[in-house]
Amino acid sequence: MSDLPPLAQDLLERLQRDFLTPGEWLQEFPDDAALLRDLARDSSTFPEVLAALAPYLALVVEVFAPSGLDPVLLVGMASHPDVKVRWKLAECEAAPVEALEILAGPGTSRMWEWQLNLTKPRLERRPDDEDGHALLRCYAREQLRKRAQNPQTAPADLVQLARSLDEYVREDAARNPGLPAEVARELLMDESILVRSAAAEHPQADADLIELLSRAEETTMAVPPEEALPDDPALSSEELESLFAGGPYARMLAAQQLVLSPSELERLWATGDRFLREGIAKNWSRPDTLLEAMARDVTPEVRAEAAREEKLPVDLIVALLSAPHPDVLSGAARNPKARAAADPERFVRHSVAGNPSTPRSLLEQLSNDPDAFVREQAEKRLAELPE
Repeated sequence: MSDLPPLAQDLLERLQRDFLTPGEWLQEFPDDAALLRDLARDSSTFPEVLAALAPYLALVVEVFAPSGLDPVLLVGMASHPDVKVRWKLAECEAAPVEALEILAGPGTSRMWEWQLNLTKPRLERRPDDEDGHALLRCYAREQLRKRAQNPQTAPADLVQLARSLDEYVREDAARNPGLPAEVARELLMDESILVRSAAAEHPQADADLIELLSRAEETTMAVPPEEALPDDPALSSEELESLFAGGPYARMLAAQQLVLSPSELERLWATGDRFLREGIAKNWSRPDTLLEAMARDVTPEVRAEAAREEKLPVDLIVALLSAPHPDVLSGAARNPKARAAADPERFVRHSVAGNPSTPRSLLEQLSNDPDAFVREQAEKRLAELPE
């Protein structure tokens, strides 16, 4: 610490000696705030100095951030243990998008909207507990969406927002006319239909790509090949190659094309790409050798496709009947082999009986179950069905 500039050394010693609260410190030594701001912006400042001064950084952000602190420092403050520091950062207009993403946390949910409204009166108190941390995440997510919606947001920030983990932030960015055309093009191939729809409305939306995706959807068979019309158009090899090189949705559509041979589908499956696996799972040409791998896949959408297959072994169908994901459970419940809903576990059979997607035929079977708990649930669901 002896290598510190004299002013920085004096500041650190005074703060450690006087035990002032941040508010008292700012009032008694207003020049120190400017000094601390300069120290924070200086990349050569010792990390231990910033750690010692951390309780005072919230005031620095509040007073000086609009004029520009080091973005790296602000991003680091997003993980600061003091929730008051993080709140100041969330409220700071100069907070980098990366810092707000850290504050908002992972995941996509509209829950933050109603949660923020329910707890808005508490914003002034900013509780320092789990509830307070959840409120902070909600508030930070709101700031991200406001940035994404603002036409004055810098293009570089919009690019970051367009790659957010939150699909609603990406949706807002896709609608922003300031988003660069090449990034808007990427969002046309986003995994979320909300984002894709918003990107199609962008002033510089790529009309050729929209048309290609539309044709790829048309050539993606929702019926077995033998029921398809003979003149159904197929994509050219160049178009197919373009889709494989594209974003998540484009790759998924490419993997669904019937022109792909079973060996090609097995090779694509082996890449481990989640969106290729989703497309392969929906492809009528997929080889039966992939069924068991599909049933054990980590992606619910892939398992749901496997659950509908009569060729799947009974033990795997029964295992999928106990899956928590509604699409997987629905697929397994509709499988004719699910009459192995004679699962030994009454709670599994009860879950099948209570699933809104369970067909009438299976409910009628379960209404004769030896277990009254299962019978009652099946009869209740049968009574709710329209005649």
